[in-house]
Amino acid sequence: PQSMTAARAGRAAAEQGKFWEFNRAVYAAAPERSKADLTDEVLIDFAKQVGIPDIERFTAGMHGDTFDAAINADLAQGRSIGVPSTPAFVINDRPMLGAQPTDEFVRAIEQAMANQ
Repeated sequence: PQSMTAARAGRAAAEQGKFWEFNRAVYAAAPERSKADLTDEVLIDFAKQVGIPDIERFTAGMHGDTFDAAINADLAQGRSIGVPSTPAFVINDRPMLGAQPTDEFVRAIEQAMANQ
């Protein structure tokens, strides 16, 4: 449930021209090795922190279903290319799931380049 609320919050921030600022604030505060606790209060605090002008509109978007069709379309697209969760990366059409050490990215990129 928090993931859907956070996705709605991101879209509500975008609606007011603050998606990237909101996104950076959320990720900057994320714990390194565990899941963030993205409660309504936390998401609203991020919105205030990045200067979203209409917090009431942001909150309504975060709690409503206005963005659900777009969010669900994004989820379906991700699943269709083999990405069932985040974080996920696609390197040369191959999904790389979960947080990985830098060495794994280097290996995957080098392998993709060798296969060209």
